[in-house]
Amino acid sequence: MTAPLKLAARGDKLSVLCVGAHSDDIEIGAGATLLQWKADGIRIDMLWCVLSAVGPREAEARSSAEDFLQGVERAHIETHHFRDGFFPAQSAEIKTWFEELKGRFQPDVILTHNGIDAHQDHRLTNDLKPRLVFSDIVMPGGISGLELARKVRRRFPEMPIVLTTGYSEHVGGTHGFDILQKPYELRSLAKALQVALKEAVEAELLAPPA
Repeated sequence: MTAPLKLAARGDKLSVLCVGAHSDDIEIGAGATLLQWKADGIRIDMLWCVLSAVGPREAEARSSAEDFLQGVERAHIETHHFRDGFFPAQSAEIKTWFEELKGRFQPDVILTHNGIDAHQDHRLTNDLKPRLVFSDIVMPGGISGLELARKVRRRFPEMPIVLTTGYSEHVGGTHGFDILQKPYELRSLAKALQVALKEAVEAELLAPPA
């Protein structure tokens, strides 16, 4: 059994985006983590999105989400009508929706499908998630960028991570993450991100088949 993901402590605020392809996908894949966060006293700001909720499945999706989200600090539920089983053929429309979403909600964490899921709708939904983590080491809220990076690496070992800081004592340590020292120019940032993404792609290509 995998332990619930812990990214915040009691009283901390956590902005969470849940994206499921179908009704009940979020509940099955992330329900235990969400319930544990509520029990831990984390102040959750939630956007819950179901991409294919048509006919009676829409009411089912909303009712289930409302049950899970009782007691959270703030919650908004969205249901959409993309055609079940046809997400690859609707990829442009789904991508357009996701680009619009990025302009109105900036989550601390995204919970969605696994990229190796056998269902084509689940795989395409996973393709919308972030491909890289870039964070300052010094952050508000009781967790440092290094702690966040370690948590992300344990949970998502394939995710490239680049950290930045203005404190020299954090640079060149044994933490195992690439560090971009402030102040930096935009071209230095671009290069650091490009290198991290390139290394992640190469590692994926060299990985033995599952």
